[in-house]
Amino acid sequence: MRSGIDDGTAALCEHVRNHRAHRAHVAVELRLQHGVHLDEFQTTSSRAHCQRTFDLPSDRTLFLYIGRIHSIKGLDLLLDAISHIPKNMWYLVIAGSDEGELRSLQMQARQSGIDGQVRFLGPIAGKEKAMLFHAVDAFVYPSRSEGFSVGILEAAAAGLPLLLTKGCHF
Repeated sequence: MRSGIDDGTAALCEHVRNHRAHRAHVAVELRLQHGVHLDEFQTTSSRAHCQRTFDLPSDRTLFLYIGRIHSIKGLDLLLDAISHIPKNMWYLVIAGSDEGELRSLQMQARQSGIDGQVRFLGPIAGKEKAMLFHAVDAFVYPSRSEGFSVGILEAAAAGLPLLLTKGCHF
C-alpha cells in the first residue's frame, strides 16, 4: 500500500504501475492474476503415454487448438492453410465446445481430404488437458479477433511453441 490519493487505477504490468505511481499517489495497489496456474499443466506421464491416451500418431508434427469452436476463431482458415502441407507431416487436434461451427469444419476437412489428419475432441479440462498439452508439439490459435485468450496463456504455461495470428493481439 502506498499513502496518498486513490485515483482508482489498476495496472497490468510492472512498467505501467511504476509509471503511474511516479505520476500520482495511489492508496491501494490491485494486482489482477491471469487465472493460469503453472502446476495445472504439469504431468508425470511420458509424452508417448499422453499420445497413446488420445490415440495420436508419434511420427508427425502434432498441432493443437483448444478453445471455442466458433467462426471468429478462424479454424476454417487453419484447415485451409494446413491442407496445403503434405499429409504425412502433420496431425491437428481441435478441442473445445461447439458453438455452431463443428459440422461445417468437419465437412471442410472431409472435402479437403484431410479428415484423417484432424481430430475433434470436444471440451477438455483438468489432467486430460495437461496430458494433451504434453502430447503435442505446438499450439495454434488462428483467431480472426481475440481480446485476451486464456487458451494461449495455458499453452505458454505448458511450454508449447505458439503459432498465432495477428488477430490474437499477443
